[in-house]
Amino acid sequence: MIERAIQRVAQKVRARHLRIQPPIPEADLETFEQNNRLNLPEDYRAFLLQVASGGQGPPDYGLCGFGKLPADFNQPMPDLSHPFPFTRVWIWEDGDESEEGTIDDVSCGVLILGTDGCAQYWALVVRGPDKGKIWMLCDVGIVPLRPAMTFLEWYEAWLDGKREWWK
Repeated sequence: MIERAIQRVAQKVRARHLRIQPPIPEADLETFEQNNRLNLPEDYRAFLLQVASGGQGPPDYGLCGFGKLPADFNQPMPDLSHPFPFTRVWIWEDGDESEEGTIDDVSCGVLILGTDGCAQYWALVVRGPDKGKIWMLCDVGIVPLRPAMTFLEWYEAWLDGKREWWK
């Protein structure tokens, strides 16, 4: 099933002549996973190996190269050794607290995929209860996509013209 989706996405990327970074060598990906003691979500891993390691796509400013952060990233560095504990929206701007974790936990267990600007960052959960799902992290809170989407679902939805992620 993932293989068909990867082929579909790769075909759409080629048809749109998107500027992308080449896929990464499997040895590099395995080294990353071993160094961080984790297995990346299967669909994201397949995308990195077969389609691209960054380039045009969601977010608005494109996918960061694998393992890179947006130039304007102003939050704590992601900590892949601990899980991302969240499963629900949390807006802390008004002083609300979360029963699922603390503000320090927001940077745990996620890979930052890129930015929409204005301190809005797209993240892929790689460790925790929402592993494999896409979230928006910003300076006032965190929000999962609704409906929930995996990396490949999110990227293909973008290729198909979807831009509203919370309906």
